[in-house]
Amino acid sequence: MKNIVFGKITNIAQDEKSNNLNILKINIGEKEVVAVTKARNYRQNDIVVVALPGAEVINPKDTNTTFKVEEREINGTTSECMLCSAVELGLFHTSVGILIVKDNSKLPGEEYDTSILEKHIHITSNTNVNSDPEAVDDFLNRGPVEIIGKDELREKMLSGRQLRAYIGYDVSGPNLHLGNGSTMMKLRDWQKLGHYTVVLIGDYTARVGDHSDKLEKRKRLDVDEIEKNKQLFEEQFGKLIDLENAEVRFNSEWLEPLTFNDVITLTSLFSVQQMIERENFALRLENNTTIGLEELMYPLMQGYDAYALDVDLQIGGTDQIFNMLSGRKIMKSFGRDPLAVITMPLIPGTDGRKMSKSWNNYVPMNASANDLYAGIMSSTDEVMADYFKLLTRVPMSEVEELLANLEAPDTNPMDIKKKLAFEVTTIYYDETSASEAAEHFEKTVQNKEMPEDIKEFSIQNLPDSELNENQIQFKSLLNLVGIAESNSDAKRLISSGAVEIDGEKITDPNQLIDVTKIEILKSGKRNWIKFIK
Repeated sequence: MKNIVFGKITNIAQDEKSNNLNILKINIGEKEVVAVTKARNYRQNDIVVVALPGAEVINPKDTNTTFKVEEREINGTTSECMLCSAVELGLFHTSVGILIVKDNSKLPGEEYDTSILEKHIHITSNTNVNSDPEAVDDFLNRGPVEIIGKDELREKMLSGRQLRAYIGYDVSGPNLHLGNGSTMMKLRDWQKLGHYTVVLIGDYTARVGDHSDKLEKRKRLDVDEIEKNKQLFEEQFGKLIDLENAEVRFNSEWLEPLTFNDVITLTSLFSVQQMIERENFALRLENNTTIGLEELMYPLMQGYDAYALDVDLQIGGTDQIFNMLSGRKIMKSFGRDPLAVITMPLIPGTDGRKMSKSWNNYVPMNASANDLYAGIMSSTDEVMADYFKLLTRVPMSEVEELLANLEAPDTNPMDIKKKLAFEVTTIYYDETSASEAAEHFEKTVQNKEMPEDIKEFSIQNLPDSELNENQIQFKSLLNLVGIAESNSDAKRLISSGAVEIDGEKITDPNQLIDVTKIEILKSGKRNWIKFIK
């Protein structure tokens, strides 16, 4: 594309005459050029795509037409170039601010190359959008509790244009669970229809924490914790989303550069009454529990994510409805078409209550195939309808038939649950792994045989500081061998009688155990550990 090059941002300054404009100096090789822009998703030293005078780009307001870039005066400053967005380069139909190239090997002044962008910012080449009315209606009807903007979204999906949707998760901990996976399955469906997919990792919002379902302040995470969790999240996303044809973004890209004036502008769109009317805040006020000012900022931050990504759709749980509606409000206030919102139900845990790590009724997304299958098998019969609907893509007509058969006197509910476990494990792994997991479950749980692939633990790995003449507190042992995540988790497991040593249940967390005399440690039906002396 003529007169379109890569540039490096060398300086950023706010326009003295406008809070909404920044003046950038950009190195394009032999010289620096000036750009005046409203975009906010850049930082100093970013490599960006620059259209110089004479370049012809697509008109974002009418993608069937083009226009030539020219120098022009904005607020008394001459803008000598234009920073390009995806729509202006013909990559997809909506803008995401400007394109930042995740490849520092690109030299300022080097000619723009589409293949580089496809590789480094995950621009999808898939333009085969499935706009079949039956497929569109199946997407809209399977699972959602509510779709805000449904008619407009359906019309867009039937048009055959490639649309953009995103789902976001704060990196508040290292692991996601099937409750998160149920909403991600919806994004997976979207991607399979040929639409553009964005997975947002909330590395900046995690510093505040989402309080939508909390009756007390969250502990704030430090930057090191957030960085550790980011990579683990991306690996878990890859179990359901084709990351080669998706865009993975971090909201620190646009939230961190916001000025205090930008934040004031955002806060002016909302009232304190709107914030404190939320159920969990109202209860905390009633109970005289502290509400931090930073907690009121969270919906603004998540709402700004939607604006910065400039998407057609956001998918999230019902507990996120206020935050997602904030995105619609911000987009509309800033002159954008508001995105549609799909709210998905909060999936029940294996015991029928809300899936929660606190209640240990969750199944991790990164569980092994064996543990994933067994986790589904450990669930109550009452959750099967929700799990079939939200965690599998078995046709709903078949699901309804399976669930109807549960009432038949000759039906064994375990057979239907095995079908469920197989389908879920196949999605996260493959059919071979699911079949092997089914066989493993039958041997180790149903027939109570010791697994062939039993984990081994050498007592030489136990720190001397924890041992007293080869003895150790039982709760500490469970932590060190990886069965429990904390002392409180270990106490809960032990007190419930879920842990055995060589077939004998130990119910006192503080009991001293001689590690040299342990052969097999077993927790529940699935966790077996063989001790090596």
